[in-house]
Amino acid sequence: MCAVAINPGRLKTSVVIQHKSAGRDTKGARTAESWRTLATVWAEVLPVAGREGWNVKQIDAELTHGVVMRYRSDVTSRHRLKVGTAILNIKGPPRDVGNAHVILELDCIEEED
Repeated sequence: MCAVAINPGRLKTSVVIQHKSAGRDTKGARTAESWRTLATVWAEVLPVAGREGWNVKQIDAELTHGVVMRYRSDVTSRHRLKVGTAILNIKGPPRDVGNAHVILELDCIEEED
């Protein structure tokens, strides 16, 4: 029996998992890369911390989120998440909680406009 469980009531936010892909034009040449939808899932998105720092005389603000979703083996740090209009870049490898293939935790940084 699995000791790790997920409370589905916590998964209230629709999250789009996206991957970068490059297409080909009619002559076979690579076109510009774009983000495409891999899947839409329900997740819990929690703001973890806000941080501001000085970067070349400009204020550089970073907002970090924790995202919890049902386990997926196909999500890596090369993917990103879209939550409403916000883009969350996955920072570091996803964590399989308890190595039970039930819960996936992601650390994310919100992309600025």
